[in-house]
Amino acid sequence: MEQSTLILAIASIIGALLITSAWGKIRDPRAFLKIVGEYPLFARHPGTTSVMTHVIKRGITTAIPWVEVTLGLLLLSSWTGLTRLGFRGALVFVGLATIALAQRAAGGERRIRCGCGGDLDETHSLAFLLLRNCLLLAAMTAGLVFSHAMTSHPPVDQAVSLCAVGFGVVLTLKLLRAAWAARRAANEWRVAG
Repeated sequence: MEQSTLILAIASIIGALLITSAWGKIRDPRAFLKIVGEYPLFARHPGTTSVMTHVIKRGITTAIPWVEVTLGLLLLSSWTGLTRLGFRGALVFVGLATIALAQRAAGGERRIRCGCGGDLDETHSLAFLLLRNCLLLAAMTAGLVFSHAMTSHPPVDQAVSLCAVGFGVVLTLKLLRAAWAARRAANEWRVAG
């Protein structure tokens, strides 16, 4: 596999992940607003009004999914300059999200609703989320560093194939996670009698 193909495959997977993550937030902004309010950044601070905090939370709740969609589309574009821009933006975005998760972990939380998947009601292990984000940051850094060796855009058919691979990988992971959750629920039901 050529280096540029590998870089574009990484970009496609991360782009698809960002877009599918945005979908739940766009679909249920009220649930996402509640999740955003659970982050330490929005704990009551002296001198801030609840109105000001609410306006900031609403702005963040509205902006985050569209930032994810934009970054996802940049990464899926397969245009060298846009892909690099997508990697840079995704590094900042995921880096900030990782800091927010680390703050919650430092506060003693172990399982949270992070708002980072399709099901906004699902809780996740903070250790898993931090590990996943570190792996994503490493993949994005590698993609950005090695994308400077890319000199041309791939043919359209290859770009479309890579986008399909990206979404295929993300959807497969989501299906495996759903199957695991169903298996766990069936086992719990069986044990309960």
